[in-house]
This record gives sequence, structure tokens and C-alpha cells, in this order.
Amino acid sequence: MMIEAYLDKLEQTCRAKGIDKFEIRYQCEANAALQVYEQKVSDARDNSSESVSLVVLQDGKKGRFETADFDEAKIPLVVDEALANARAVDTEETFFFHDGSGDYHQVMPYQPLAELAELDKIRFLKDLERLAYEADGRINKVIKTCLAEGRRTLTIRNSLGLNLNRETNRAYAYIYLSAKEGDIVKTDSEAVCFNRPQDFDPRTMVEKAVPRLLSRLNAADVKSGPVRAVFEREVAGDLLEAMCSIFSSYHLDTGATKLKGKVGTRVASPLVSIVDDPWLEGGLATVSFDGEGVPTKYKELVSDGVLQGFVYGLALADKHKTVTTGNGGGGLHPMFFNLYLKNGMSSPEELLQKLEDGVYIDKLNGLGAGMNVVSGDFSIGAEGFEVVGGKIGRALNQFTIAGNIYDFLQDIEAVGNDLDLSQRSVASPSLLVKNLTAAGS
Repeated sequence: MMIEAYLDKLEQTCRAKGIDKFEIRYQCEANAALQVYEQKVSDARDNSSESVSLVVLQDGKKGRFETADFDEAKIPLVVDEALANARAVDTEETFFFHDGSGDYHQVMPYQPLAELAELDKIRFLKDLERLAYEADGRINKVIKTCLAEGRRTLTIRNSLGLNLNRETNRAYAYIYLSAKEGDIVKTDSEAVCFNRPQDFDPRTMVEKAVPRLLSRLNAADVKSGPVRAVFEREVAGDLLEAMCSIFSSYHLDTGATKLKGKVGTRVASPLVSIVDDPWLEGGLATVSFDGEGVPTKYKELVSDGVLQGFVYGLALADKHKTVTTGNGGGGLHPMFFNLYLKNGMSSPEELLQKLEDGVYIDKLNGLGAGMNVVSGDFSIGAEGFEVVGGKIGRALNQFTIAGNIYDFLQDIEAVGNDLDLSQRSVASPSLLVKNLTAAGS
């Protein structure tokens, strides 16, 4: 492989120049995407990019240089540029290198099923659009259908003998559509990741997306005031993804999480256990090593409501006098892998029965702008249904649901048993939560 020869030569040149410490990082991304609109291909993209970055630590100073030119004759220039950048630095900077020690777990990451290679992707999207229109006359517009694939390769080498390589993949199809009845227009979407046999039948997406969308027509206004709510698993996962930085050592270091000093104390309902699992079989974020070459670890961040710790990379672990958790992202910000709230004992139907009267939320709007992770306060646009006597009733117009994420974790009354990690890397089962505030539009 040409790139392997290039990396070998670059490593040899660094050693020949007597560089104190160095890290070589090769990244390659290949992406393809198709869109169909009104039975015609409206967009088709197939692109790739690759680069090599060299970080050197010489006389206590760090220098970096990146190139996309893999001409071996120019390797001495790459090394000289990195060294020159190090000499230009006024202050010494600590840069952490992993030596390859530890147990690298054998993992089985997500792979789209082999049938994807044989799939007529244009026909799939045309059928998806056509079936959506045929499903109901109230479907007035299929706004977008898309199928995308991607592959990412990462190689990390360093002066301590580390030499690691991994490849991760992604593939998904997506439909975004609207329905109209009278003057009322509603929108919704559906996506699949091609890791289940049913994902290859566009009818599967249509049969989920269209009834859900139509049920939102002729909605009523929510009754404003205190409310208990069941969060459908997808929106519960969205909330977990939005709030997960409270478990980050970067937020701990900058004071942007209220969990500082609370390891070993109860921070959530005893029904709540939150896991970061980089070894999950078939997981969308399953890896054996992190962005710094450190072996990944299975870890419980919250166990039965009790905070167990935070995720760390090398730099902040050193600063806080602890050890990395194998969540390094290559900088100060650590990364999460397959992050999920563990299954509980209640079926979705049992959650509704326990709720009795309240709201069922299956869509959130403006989540990023509506949540302040530092204070924990959130005020988010929501859609869903009223629940009366433990049964789903009328659809609700968009309303605002407000609360605080730290209180939210404490106020979880019941946890569903419907966790699904096949379609996302941050996930949760359905949740029953008390002490929220709803306000109509």
C-alpha cells in the first residue's frame, strides 16, 4: 500500500533527525451521497480526502505540520516544517504520547449488511419517494430522500512504538416529508442504517413515517402548567446526547458541569445507569482505541443513580492526577463512543399506564439552542400526544417543555425496556419523567 510506504519513510526520517518525540496521524475519508427529488437524481456526490499530520516535541516545544501531498521526496520538508513550527513557539507545551501499552480489545464495529453493495440505490430512493406519495393523499410533499455512505481510516504512529490502524463505516437512508390537511401542514422524517434486513425495503420507512406524520394533523393545544411526560426512546436519546457533556472532563475542568465533586453521590434516579461502551458488537461508534491510541474501556458513568466518574483523555487525566479512560479525542475535549442509558423493566405501554394522564413526547425541535448545559436549564419545542387514562389520545400542536437536566435525571420515575442501539450511537429507552412544565404556543 502506497500510504504505508510513505508513513514508513516519514517515521524513519523523524528518527534519523533525532527528534525527541513525534506522532504521525493519517486520516482518510471517503463519502458518497445520492438524493432523489420528483423521481430524478437531484444530487450525486462521491468525494474523498486524506491527509497526514506530524506533531513533533523538541526541546519541550510542540510543532505541527499537515500535508495532503504524499510525494516521498518531500518528506524531509514536512519534518523540517514541523521542527520550524516548534522553534517558533515561545512557551513549552506538554504533549502526551501513548506507548501502546494496555489491552486492545478485539471489537466488531458496525458494518452495513452486505446487501448494500448490491442495492440499486437510485431505484431505492425513487421507490421510497413514490411509496410515500401513494401511502396517503394528504402527503403533499416529499421534501428530501437521501442515501449516504462513508468510510474513515485512521492510523496513529509515534516515537514510542505505537502503530495502530482502524476503519469505521457509516451508511443510512433518510426521508423528510410533509402532510397537509386544510390549512394545517406538518413535517416529519425517518432514517435507517442498513444493518437490519428490513432496512432494504423502502416500505419499512414509509410505514413508520407516514402514519406518525398523519397523526399530527388536526392537533390540539397542550394545557399549560406542570406535567408528567413519557419521552419516546428516540427523543430520550436526543436529550441524552445533548446533555452528555456534563460527564466530560473538559466541562469538569472549565466548571461547565454541576457534577463536580459529586463522584460517589446520587445524581440521578436509582433506576438510571448510563454506560459508555466502545466494545458494543455492531455499535455505530465501536472502536478498540481512542483518538490518542489508548485502549478503550467499557465504563459506567452512572450506576443505579450514583455518579461513577467522568471521561478523560491523556492531557486532562494528567492535570487532574488520574488516568485516562480511553476517551481521548486528540485534544482537550474527550469523546464518547456508544453512550446509552440502560434498559429498565417497563414496556412502552406500561410507561403510559404508569403515567395515566400527561403527555407523550415523540419529537423535539430546537434542542441545541434550547438547552444550557452549564446551568442545566432547558426550554425546548416539543410535539406529541396527550395521554388520558394510560392511553394515547389527540395529537398536540408544538408546545414548549421546560425543566433542568440535573433535575430531569433525578425525576425519572420509570425506564422502558425498548433500548435500540442499531440506529444510533447515543441512545436511551423510553422514559417517564415528572416535574416538567408545558406551555402551549
